[in-house]
Amino acid sequence: MSEERTYTLDEIKALTEIVATKNTPASATLPGAQLHGPLQSGSNYGPLTYPGVKPGMFSAFQRPTSLSGYLPLVKSDVNTEIIEIMTGVTAEGGTNAAGFCGDPPGPGALKVCQQTYAFGKYYVKDDLNAAGLVGLRKNRADVPRNILNAGPSDIGNRLVPEAVFTLNDTMSQLQYEFWKVGVGIERDLCAVTWNGNAATAYTSTQHGWTTEFAGLDGQIKTGYTDAITGQACTAADSYVGTFNALVTGTDATTSRTINQFISDMVYGIKNRATKVGMRDTSWAFVMREDLFKALVEVWSCQYLTARCTTSNQSAGQVDLTGPRQMLDAMLAGQYLMVDGVQYPVIFDECITREVLGNQYYKADIYFVPLNWAGMPLTYFQYFDMDNQYSTEFTNYLNMQVERMNNGLWLVGERDTGLCFEHHFQAMMRLILETPFLAGRVDDVWYNFYAPSRDSIPGSSLYVDGGTSYRT
Repeated sequence: MSEERTYTLDEIKALTEIVATKNTPASATLPGAQLHGPLQSGSNYGPLTYPGVKPGMFSAFQRPTSLSGYLPLVKSDVNTEIIEIMTGVTAEGGTNAAGFCGDPPGPGALKVCQQTYAFGKYYVKDDLNAAGLVGLRKNRADVPRNILNAGPSDIGNRLVPEAVFTLNDTMSQLQYEFWKVGVGIERDLCAVTWNGNAATAYTSTQHGWTTEFAGLDGQIKTGYTDAITGQACTAADSYVGTFNALVTGTDATTSRTINQFISDMVYGIKNRATKVGMRDTSWAFVMREDLFKALVEVWSCQYLTARCTTSNQSAGQVDLTGPRQMLDAMLAGQYLMVDGVQYPVIFDECITREVLGNQYYKADIYFVPLNWAGMPLTYFQYFDMDNQYSTEFTNYLNMQVERMNNGLWLVGERDTGLCFEHHFQAMMRLILETPFLAGRVDDVWYNFYAPSRDSIPGSSLYVDGGTSYRT
């Protein structure tokens, strides 16, 4: 017989907040979002009900590329993660002794810098649906469609619930509702990964986030301070430099090309790693895909002539076969060659891009430490919603909740009568343990003329169109 456990009021409150499945939805109005049959709202029909249409169709919908899909996931049941960086040792002090029998000087003292990381809390739902109306067709011509390119995407993301990108039966209202939720989760997570702000207790800035975690743009920075004393921790600072010029030009401060600018940054950061005993650190560049194309188009020529001063090394006398081959190789292999080393490039379209003019933009380039000696240096932590205490609580009365992605997601339901909606909750945060091994190049200007598109609504390159219902 198992030992009986009692709960305090605080524990009951905490567990209730985690499960968060109330009986009655905030609104009993049916939004009527479905693909087939009459809309549950009582007027119009789903967008796939038009008769005589070829059943096979293609999708122009794009999923965002994001660093969040590449980083490791680590479980944590600690509400606030506290990490300290050893920042140095003070200067040795005292006076030299007159001899071996005198009083010698002493060593310095170790110094640390403390940083704290809070969970971001994400909470969304799908649309309210009446169970008694699900599966209804408009007429006999209203048949399931086959979305020909709706198979598994090569853009994976382990932070998105596993079930949400399955849409192989357009008549399935469950698949459609989960698919819409997945689209939103991927977009919302992409945005907070870079621009998340953990400074406020509640935010309405980013969709779905009641509180945000600190984004990577705010962790790759200068000006680190100790979380307790507020004292400056300069040794913890990342490298941050401002190029502030067209990618084909030179920066105004030092007259360096973008190749020289980035080469110097990488050399300095790698030198830091060597001196702290982390020579074998692995890094990746993270940038927008459009900036990468503009960058590599000038990179290879600059790479082969950088800091050459003899007359026979002028750009006009360089064999263009080499630069073209390097350009092709970097585009095909998605990497950047810096001082003989191929660094992988990860594309992320949630990195902020400013529009300077017609097809003229400005964005930043990041140099992110990924791992060292088998340990991740940049990673996500998440609270395990499948922990023994949460499952014990929900199993007691057979509460209708499910867990996804190894406990990353908790899924519950709210209902009114026989109308239901699903709720999704997760708690996660992004941690960069070694900001002193990270770098950022701000304000790289570039032109981009390729007819590319973005996946995030509000972007200057985002497009959609069409209709969500038929009359």
